[in-house]
Amino acid sequence: MQKEEWNLIAEDYYDKILSPIKNSIDNPLFDDLKGVANSSNKIVDLGCGLGELAPILSKSFKEVMGVDISEEMISRAKEKNSNFENVNFLVGDISSLRDYHNKFDVAVSVNSIISPDLKLVDKMFLETNNILKKGGKFICILPSMEVFAYQALLIAQKYNSKTDDLDELRKKAREFINDEEHDFLLGMTDFDGKQKYYYRFEILWRLKKAGFQNVQIKKVFYPWKEFKAAGQKSFPGEDLPWDWYVICEK
Repeated sequence: MQKEEWNLIAEDYYDKILSPIKNSIDNPLFDDLKGVANSSNKIVDLGCGLGELAPILSKSFKEVMGVDISEEMISRAKEKNSNFENVNFLVGDISSLRDYHNKFDVAVSVNSIISPDLKLVDKMFLETNNILKKGGKFICILPSMEVFAYQALLIAQKYNSKTDDLDELRKKAREFINDEEHDFLLGMTDFDGKQKYYYRFEILWRLKKAGFQNVQIKKVFYPWKEFKAAGQKSFPGEDLPWDWYVICEK
């Protein structure tokens, strides 16, 4: 989504967005933030949105900076976190933070590197590496493209007991996983606006290209009811849908 779209959804953000902070199950982000926390360290929240991580980060880090391209998001983040003296917010572009190169010990990004412009995506990962000190940690959550392939599998399996016709199975899956909304070649979705989703192998490739090492990838799970509330077909009783959770270092 573009800056103007983020400005528009700032007021009813949680009605529009499936949030890893609010809606996920057993998110490893919080334990890992504790693990890298240090009272002398500086951390930046890239694509900070409404600043929902600021209260947690302010307790464990010397300085906290939140960056977001949306003026409306930053305005609301400042209002919500005005009582934290070590927290600052900046309207800025993740792909262009030259003034902050080698300034931070930790960078965190929660589903914010999702531009459909692949060149811009690479710039965002590279600039994240640039703003970290040597040995600095990057913790991020990235939307999973594989989850839609898994969803298609479950749809086909559901109807497989009723028909052996592959064309019919494909038709049923396409009712929910259709070409207009899913671009599996480039890892994109278009639910009221194009966004980048990621394959696991792609995350490893892009982060290595940006200069990161020791990349570890886990999953952040969501209840099926939250997935359904976001407009997706749900399958209670099956393995849960997920986003990718990544921690690596410069």
